[in-house]
Amino acid sequence: MFVQCSSCGAVVGVIDCFNIGNLILQQNKALKKIAGQLDVHVDLD
Repeated sequence: MFVQCSSCGAVVGVIDCFNIGNLILQQNKALKKIAGQLDVHVDLD
């Protein structure tokens, strides 16, 4: 996604389409759940 100037339309920045932090948090929760079911210790914090 691009951030544009409202008056001239010039691109002033680029941002990710996805919330990467939230995706990583969800992935870590899923990995911890699977590890717990397998009785394996993981340190993702």
